[in-house]
Amino acid sequence: MAVLSLAWTLMTLWDFGLPGLYFDEVNHYAFIPGLLSEEAARLPHYRLADNWLDLKDGVRQYPILGGTIYNSLLRTYIGLPFFLAAGFSLESIRIFSALLGLAAILSSASLVGRLFGWLPALLFGLVVITDPTNVFSLRAQGGLFWMLILFATLAAHALLVAWQRRELPPWWTAIVAGASIALAVASYFVGVFVAVPLVACGIAIYWRHPLRLAAFLAAGIIAYSPVLYALWSIHMHTPQHFANFGHASLDPSRPAMPFAEGLKKALDKLQGALGSHRFAGSIVGGLPRDFSLLRITALVAAIATWLVVAARGRIGGKPRGLFLVVIAFVATIHVLALLKLTSLNLHHLIPFSVLLTMAVCCLAAIPGIPRVVAACVVAILLATNSIAMSDAHTSLQRTGGRAYHNETYSLPASLMTEEAYRDHYPVFAAWGFHLQYLFQTRGERPYAFMARPNPDRIRKLLGKHGKLAVFVDRRDRDAFLAGFQPDSETRFQQRDGQYLYSIMLLSAAPGPSPP
Repeated sequence: MAVLSLAWTLMTLWDFGLPGLYFDEVNHYAFIPGLLSEEAARLPHYRLADNWLDLKDGVRQYPILGGTIYNSLLRTYIGLPFFLAAGFSLESIRIFSALLGLAAILSSASLVGRLFGWLPALLFGLVVITDPTNVFSLRAQGGLFWMLILFATLAAHALLVAWQRRELPPWWTAIVAGASIALAVASYFVGVFVAVPLVACGIAIYWRHPLRLAAFLAAGIIAYSPVLYALWSIHMHTPQHFANFGHASLDPSRPAMPFAEGLKKALDKLQGALGSHRFAGSIVGGLPRDFSLLRITALVAAIATWLVVAARGRIGGKPRGLFLVVIAFVATIHVLALLKLTSLNLHHLIPFSVLLTMAVCCLAAIPGIPRVVAACVVAILLATNSIAMSDAHTSLQRTGGRAYHNETYSLPASLMTEEAYRDHYPVFAAWGFHLQYLFQTRGERPYAFMARPNPDRIRKLLGKHGKLAVFVDRRDRDAFLAGFQPDSETRFQQRDGQYLYSIMLLSAAPGPSPP
């Protein structure tokens, strides 16, 4: 565990401040200022209505769900004490995310160690830690999936203890397992894929102990009850949010996608998740080398070897076999979901990828040819991960982060304190800015938000405040300039020159331009 902690620390500190804060990365943390202040709670966010614990005073201050109906704000409340101590900054988010990732990795590795031995656990940890998709997912919108992994593995730990003491399972195992499974589902909806086999395991283990079974089920229901309340509240007041469960691909009126097309898209996403580290590439600005064929061939070889081992009855006990069955079930559900849910993206496959890595590394516990196969596969994964990680950081240094991940999206909070801008009222007329600003300023500086430039609203704000600093995306620049004549324009770009956005300074009476 110490080796894995050190390795993760090194991966975390490498280009620590890059890329910049991403809108979805900071989304849940940006609710924290509103928990602390009614004034901050009134500022524009990215919110769903009718899922708040307290609406008596008309202030949406204690949210349950985030910007969608399929994830909750566990990170908001878990992170609150940390950010009160560490401050509200890019660095504090990076540290908290790294600690969250480390907790999930150590919990997963220790589960592998308890079942298959500590060599497979070490190999698993090293493969996961050196994978750029995992590292950069925690610097983007992937933190939710590490919450899922953490709670799912905590549930598995509790169920393993209950199995080992199945004649009279400890009460705490039922409570911890039930609550952890519920929190895994609350973290993100794909937690359901993991929860189904874990619940089945729990029922099988506690079946001969009705009171413990009741505690197991009750703990899950109680832990998930805030989400159930939020979903009920939304259904009663704004049921349109439930249309197609937020996924256009589930619209029953939408023509069914041909199987061949769905299969092609599913295979492409699997290749991007397991082979080419495409998610990491989308954050850093692309990876020049693709080892998909080598990596996927190695993974297929490991899976085939497991099938042979299982056929020969060499897995080594029921807990191991059940663990592999759970992984196989989760993998199958993910593949089937890819065929139907076109909005299932690369970052949704992070839990699937981590579980598959577990299975591959656990093969090292089987003596003989399986161990040789595991050694070869792990060597391939470690080598290609290390090369991809190096390439990712090279791209990161070249771009500063791709598009909305760029470092410049972390600048508005400090920029608006500079003399040339501080007397201008900030107006975020594009997606991708305002949550970073809300979090970094702790909700102490008001602003306006609109998804696209709205000329009438901008004119009203200009009449009210006199001076505006309008943040305009590159795609809306020409349309904005057709309606307004700014005092000045400051353009922001990636390190490689790709134009991203502008700050337009407007004033009711023309004034001096900033230097």
